Amino acid sequence: MLVLRRVAALVMAGLASTVALAAPAQAGFSTHAPLRNDNDTGMCMGVSGGSNAAGAEIRLFRCVGGGNQDYKFLATTTNAILLHANNGSGNCVGVKDGSFANDAQLVLVPCSRSDARWIPIGTLSGTGKVTFRNAKTGRCIGVDGGSTAHGARIAQYTCGDTTRGNQVWHSDDRAGL
Repeated sequence: MLVLRRVAALVMAGLASTVALAAPAQAGFSTHAPLRNDNDTGMCMGVSGGSNAAGAEIRLFRCVGGGNQDYKFLATTTNAILLHANNGSGNCVGVKDGSFANDAQLVLVPCSRSDARWIPIGTLSGTGKVTFRNAKTGRCIGVDGGSTAHGARIAQYTCGDTTRGNQVWHSDDRAGL
């Protein structure tokens, strides 16, 4: 009887760890969503030209709900997540050439690269406002110059420019779609 209890306890512990690994990175964080910039309610992060090729640039576009604006948030073994582009590419949002430079362009990269890991900072439920800090470079996703223009560059910048909104993103369903 004692052996059966131990086996049952081990099975339950295994199931609990499997469920914990399968859960989203943080409670309340959508598994699929557009990422709307806080500067302008109608602008979202998207893959330029709808491309699915590694190296395709990430830019700011009007929120239209296309596949180039849909991201799947995948938990990693650390506190980081992958911003997996749901455009059929199998790629994730990362930093061009793995650069540490301020103003380095964001592009699609293989999800296995270390610069494809992002740490969400902020409230992921409720308002859905979040800033993404790169786990490798320590820099945050932002819009070039705080622009709200269609096609504006999205790059990594020194974290902390959250008051202007160009580093704040909404991961909820209020993307203006």
